[in-house]
Amino acid sequence: MVSPGSAMRGEVWGCVLPSPIGSHPVVVLTVNRIAEPLSAVTVAVVTGTSGPTSTHVPIGPECGVTKYDESYVNCTDLHTVDKSRLRRRLGLLDLSELQRVEDCVRVILGLS
Repeated sequence: MVSPGSAMRGEVWGCVLPSPIGSHPVVVLTVNRIAEPLSAVTVAVVTGTSGPTSTHVPIGPECGVTKYDESYVNCTDLHTVDKSRLRRRLGLLDLSELQRVEDCVRVILGLS
């Protein structure tokens, strides 16, 4: 098992999000050099519900999410969670998926 303390940008983790959401896969968004010493990281929720392409990035099964037939990173559903809430590393987004997530988050937060 991988330690949540070593959670890296682009990794997909099983996470216990605050109620009422509960257990859900998430993608770590915090930059590695900043995340390492922190006790919390910012994540985006992975869902099985499709949405607009401007907010929902489709990801492949290689990322380790098997809960849904199709998975999407919901770039509007961002949380900062204590690393202790990260339970198990599931996989890793490929570079193109991570770049699409980054682009969507920039637009949503008005950073582009």
